[in-house]
Amino acid sequence: MREPGAVDPLLEYYCTFFPVDALCELLGREWRGSNQLHKRELCIENVDHCYIRWLSVSGPAELRSLFRKKKAEKFHTGAIFSGEPRTKKNGVTIEPIERELVMDIDVNDYEVWGIDANDKDSCDYAWPVVAFGMKMVKHVLNNHFGFENMLLVYSGRRGAHMSVYDARACALTDEARSAIVSYLQPRDRPCKSGRLCYSRILESGGFTELFESHVLPFWSNFCLKPREKGGMGVLDGPLDKEAFMDLFADQHARKTLTLINDNGAQTWRKLTKYANESKFVESTWSALKDTVMCYLWPRLDGAVSKRRNHLSKSVFSIHPKTGRVCVPIKGDSFLFKPASCPKYEDLVRGDESATASFKAAVSILQRFVKTMKSASSESWSPPRIEVGPCSVYSMASRKRGREEQECENDSLANQYCFRDRKRFHADTIRVFCALASDADPTSVSVFFYTTLADPCVGEVLPGYAPPFRKPGAFPVDYFVNCVRKASSRPGVEVVIDRAYTCVLFHPRQMSKQLCEQRMGRLVDRLLDPNALTTVNAKWDDGALSVMMNDQVKEVWETQYIHFS
Repeated sequence: MREPGAVDPLLEYYCTFFPVDALCELLGREWRGSNQLHKRELCIENVDHCYIRWLSVSGPAELRSLFRKKKAEKFHTGAIFSGEPRTKKNGVTIEPIERELVMDIDVNDYEVWGIDANDKDSCDYAWPVVAFGMKMVKHVLNNHFGFENMLLVYSGRRGAHMSVYDARACALTDEARSAIVSYLQPRDRPCKSGRLCYSRILESGGFTELFESHVLPFWSNFCLKPREKGGMGVLDGPLDKEAFMDLFADQHARKTLTLINDNGAQTWRKLTKYANESKFVESTWSALKDTVMCYLWPRLDGAVSKRRNHLSKSVFSIHPKTGRVCVPIKGDSFLFKPASCPKYEDLVRGDESATASFKAAVSILQRFVKTMKSASSESWSPPRIEVGPCSVYSMASRKRGREEQECENDSLANQYCFRDRKRFHADTIRVFCALASDADPTSVSVFFYTTLADPCVGEVLPGYAPPFRKPGAFPVDYFVNCVRKASSRPGVEVVIDRAYTCVLFHPRQMSKQLCEQRMGRLVDRLLDPNALTTVNAKWDDGALSVMMNDQVKEVWETQYIHFS
């Protein structure tokens, strides 16, 4: 027992060592325009293992006071809400507005490795598997979704979590987050053998080369390497080989291959030779790749990633089972050694090695905050974004002669000209956009919404045609180019073009005020997107042009809309 008056090392760590200044700066995101710290949910798990949610602070001093008052053991952070989280206890309704996109990996979730979550040494030894999984996640988030600023944090025992701090990532809806997780994961239904099916991932655009460029080198250079030489020795022992062959589930291979006395490298060479010489090379290699992916592809904790109101363990929190500090990791994560992670008791005791390691970790967080302040991703704002010049047409109205009006082949405008009375019209603008899916950037939706010109409602004098435009040739090539631009910027609405349309009210409507009121009631509905088509950005220009001409052209060429 601790002697009366002795310092509680856990309390001392949180009140003295915990880098509250840097963390509050990161959580508040003031560089985005205003400090949101007071709207950020905080949660403390105290020494009695009680979760205390819906806490919030306004600055570093308040956070230190909260640690002391609540007797913190673990510290969690959540979303930025529409109001202060602490008001929720008073019945105030608040909604999550923003939260970092968080990806969490625990090594014990890889069933094939058989790691016991309570075995600290085994978790430490298997750290490279977690590091590889995070490398794959980072690769996909960066190359497929365009996210840039990610902070990797050691969880203190079993794994790590990566938080994406880009403004666009923080604004993702729950549905978009779920879609990204699904994009990274294999099919829900396992194959007949019981292994997961990774064919969708391995055969889809962007993933195809990953097996050869990333998965196979790690498998060969680390996983197949004997344990005594620092590897995982995945195919060294008889039980290891048996487990692999059970997943591979090729009965012919089991009968014809003799692997009992082979080491990992020899076993793998026999398996690849078998696949190359198989009568069904493609399906055999697919099964072999699926089996390797079961060992290496990241196993995400989906609940952490999918919902904005979910909590995540904070960087520099303490893991109570190990006493380790959850430090950020910079550089090559394979070089990180969990066993060398500083412990809070060593810090309080003044251990020089732990103190130096801790200061280096704090420096990583401080540099990350500095990077975020000037990051181009932080200038992002919710779409819409203009891409290139749009085709702007002026609406023209001119007097029509009797000869023009009676000419059968005259333009469409003649049909709506009245020589004996005036009529009212409203000028509207159809804005055509392209939007690539956050979950699959190759899937691009083309749609339009409508805005009102200013002033909106005008008069058409007797003998004059309503305002009209001559749209000219449909800019199909420009639509195709913008679809490709949207695919390179998933989640961002790319404005393709604008097309003016004229709303014609019923000829008997003689009140301008009523016309304005009617358009005012429609404003919100006009801004709703109207889906036209969904295309695949990987299609060639010819296929995309056909879809644009078939699904979009007619809507783009529309000049008049009639209101009864």
